[in-house]
Amino acid sequence: MLTAEEWVRQNIISFLHNDLKVPASHIAVEKGFKVKGLSKRFDIVVFDKKGNIIILIECKSPKIKLNQKSIDQLVIYNLELKASYLMLSNGLKHIFIKYQNGNFEIIDNIPVYSKI
Repeated sequence: MLTAEEWVRQNIISFLHNDLKVPASHIAVEKGFKVKGLSKRFDIVVFDKKGNIIILIECKSPKIKLNQKSIDQLVIYNLELKASYLMLSNGLKHIFIKYQNGNFEIIDNIPVYSKI
């Protein structure tokens, strides 16, 4: 069903594949995992060639404003998934974050796949 959030998710997948040149086989959508024993579900992750998660993406409906609560959710998920890059999007606004050495830094964009 094409919900507002699904529309965002499909556009982000297109961005990953067409703009960042991520191979479709390295993208996973809506899979469950656990954070401190609680069941969670990520929207999109990108794997490197070794199968490690390198990009974690949280999609929100365009009606949802991106705020600190949304960023906190992404950061909490990353405690378990340990991606180097995070993205939060409602389809209208995007926030890109680089995670390195325990620090989170807002960046302008995620590099193309071959540069990660």
